[in-house]
Amino acid sequence: MEDQLSATQDLAGEIKIGWKEVWDLCTRLALRNQRPTAVYGIPAGGIAPALILASHWGVPIIETPAKGCLVVDDLVDSGRTATPYLEQGFPVDTLVRKPYTPSNFSPHAVEMTGWVSWPWEHQSTPTDAVVRVLEYIGEDPNREGLRETPKRVLKAWKERRVIIKTRARSSPRPLTFVMMRWLS
Repeated sequence: MEDQLSATQDLAGEIKIGWKEVWDLCTRLALRNQRPTAVYGIPAGGIAPALILASHWGVPIIETPAKGCLVVDDLVDSGRTATPYLEQGFPVDTLVRKPYTPSNFSPHAVEMTGWVSWPWEHQSTPTDAVVRVLEYIGEDPNREGLRETPKRVLKAWKERRVIIKTRARSSPRPLTFVMMRWLS
């Protein structure tokens, strides 16, 4: 775990952040920023940090960004979520960034690799995501023949991930991703 936080990282690489670590990360963010006139938390991950920071600074938390506010989020990855706020001229900072996050996004945030789990998140599993996709396309995930599909999909993705990682290390060519056909 980077930067001496006491969060735990499991064997799958998931970093579990607890409330104490959230408090510590918010303190670090507060120390590297000037006191704003208000704080706006990007839904949904930025809400808890915004509440903590607004309390720390004694400023209001606001429902829409306004002049003089600081826009906060829990994590910046590609920067896609933060970009609209930056383009509107709002300062944006996050508790955590990824090693591959573009340098103009939260350059002083704690850098973490792996999947980060926050205490305010619903602790769903990857199979839950597959179930939701099945429901979205109108399927009954409890139907005979589909009950084991979430496990099969995850197994296929994991196997495919190993192939992609191996190829990425051994080939200078850019990766080409191919849509996989579902097998019944």
